[in-house]
Formats: sequence, C-alpha cells, structure tokens
Amino acid sequence: MKLHTRLLLAYGYLVTLVLVGAAGAAIGFFGLGANIATVLEDNFESVRASMDMLEALERQDSAVLTALLEKEHARRDVESSEASFVEALSRARGHVTEEDQRPVLESIAARFDQYRQARDRLLSSPTERSLANYESECFPQFESVKEGVRRLLDLNHAAMVRADRDAQAIAAQRAVGYAVLTALALLSMGWLSRGLRLNVISRLDELRSVAQAIGRGDLRRRASERQADELGSVARALNELLDSHEELRGRSQAREARLRELLVGRVEAENAPAALLGLGGEIVASTFGDEETSAVVSVAEGLRECVPDDLATAGRVERRVECAGKALRFRLLVAGGKRAAGWSVTAE
Repeated sequence: MKLHTRLLLAYGYLVTLVLVGAAGAAIGFFGLGANIATVLEDNFESVRASMDMLEALERQDSAVLTALLEKEHARRDVESSEASFVEALSRARGHVTEEDQRPVLESIAARFDQYRQARDRLLSSPTERSLANYESECFPQFESVKEGVRRLLDLNHAAMVRADRDAQAIAAQRAVGYAVLTALALLSMGWLSRGLRLNVISRLDELRSVAQAIGRGDLRRRASERQADELGSVARALNELLDSHEELRGRSQAREARLRELLVGRVEAENAPAALLGLGGEIVASTFGDEETSAVVSVAEGLRECVPDDLATAGRVERRVECAGKALRFRLLVAGGKRAAGWSVTAE
C-alpha cells in the first residue's frame, strides 16, 4: 500500500472519530472559535494599526522639529509620516470590533486635524520663537493625538481579554463532553505517531544521513528500500543515481589514466628530456629527474604573467630559461587558437 494511502486512511480515521463522536458540539465549537478568531484578528490588526500610528506620529513630530531648524529635507519626512498615519488610521477603521471604538477613532481623526493645522501654521511662517510656539501650540495637540491612540490600544486590549475570557469559559463548559473523545483521540494519535515514526520519520532520517554522506564525498552509502511506496521509490532512485555516478566515475578515471599514459608516452618520445605542465605549474607528464622537475615547476609558476590576454593575435609564446644547468624552452600550448592549456618544456 502506498504511503499516501496509509496516511490518508489514518487521518481519515481520526477525522471520522471526531465528527461521529461529537458532530453537533463540534459545529458549535468551531462556530464560536471562528467568531472569537475574527474578534481577535480584528483587534490584533487594530493594535498593529495603532502602533503604526504612534510610530508615524513620533516620526512626524521629529520631522517638524527638524524642519524648524531649517532642514528643508525634513518637510518631505513630515509628508511621508503623515501619509503613514492616515493609512494606519484607515486600517484601524476597517477593523472595529466594538462600537465604543468608533467614537475614539473619530476623536483621533479630529485631534490629528487640529495637530496638522497647528503644525502647518508653525511651518508656514517660521520665526525666532518657532520652538516656543511649538511647545505652546503644536506639542499639546501632538500629545492629545497620542492620548487618543493610547485609548484605542486600551480598548483593543480589553476586547481581546474579554474574547479570551469568553473562550475559556465555553471551553470549560464543554470539557467534560470531550473528555472521553479526547482520550480516544490521544490513543489513536499515539498509534498514528508510532506509525509515522517507523514508516516515515526514521526513513527520512536515513535518507538525510545518506545525503549527508554524499555531501562528505562518501558515495558508497546506499538507502534502504524497505517498502514499495513513495519513500521507497526515492531511495531506489537515489541508489540508482549513485550506482550510475560510480559507473561514470570509473569510466572517467579509466579514461583519465589512458590519457595520462598517452601524454607520458608522447613526452618520452622526445629525444631529450621534456615535460607537460598545467598553467599553474602542475606536472602532467615529465621525463626530467626529480630535482629538475621541481626546478621546472618553479619556473612555470613564475611564467603565469607571461600568458597574453589575446591569444588569437599573440602568436607563438615561448620562453628560454637556464634551469638546473640546462637550457630549457617553455612553449605555451593553446587550445582552439584562443585558450591557454599549459606549457610544453623541452631541453635544448
């Protein structure tokens, strides 16, 4: 049986147990839960909007003070923070849960209009007494708006507390009726959890362990194909992928060995000692002695800067170097006429 089918049957059993055991009570409970969730969500959104209003108001007040100090850019901050306040106020109006919140919202809007008028008068004609005028005219209006927003926060908090208290009371009333059903559901959940641990979690842990081993470079690990379900298919596909990779790596290693033998044979065919090196100085094939090879590598590492940027127009690149008592000729090998591949070293 597929894993999807077994999980579906197990969870279907639990759902049927709940629905058959307490269908009527469940409908009432879910209806109440939905109503409480709506109240809490609306109040939560209203709280968020209130916090945004307070933040925007504080930013606006700071921008007004900055503007009074003849900072022209602060006027843009005033407009931006005002727009944020208005937007937050609009969101709060859209999440009213109790009628006593509407007068508070209207009071906030009216107080903000008064604050805005005082602010605009102050900013339109700044004088040497602007800061004093701010303290006497603008700041009291600012505090009045903040007081209104705090009042809204208090109402939202009280509404959420009442909603929570109502939910607890109803849950306590129905606790007895759900006691037996809960015990049976817990036993069933324990059985389902055990099945999940044995058939899903442990197998996922095994797949994770295999994946981590692959990440460390251990390609010999294989996943166990316990059952013919979805996870078994994943394990089988992973094993087949690893087997294919091992086969390809074996072929690649064999091909690399043949190519290296071919390069060594080509170097040994030279009448004089010779070597093939990579651009960084790494030895590919060499018929020099150990000491001579080390010297050749050191010279090749110093020739990295000799590789021209435009190989298509540079022509043949060669360097003659005295090394280890021998005259060596380093010739840059170019693939396709435009890509540096390495160095060919021959003794003259």
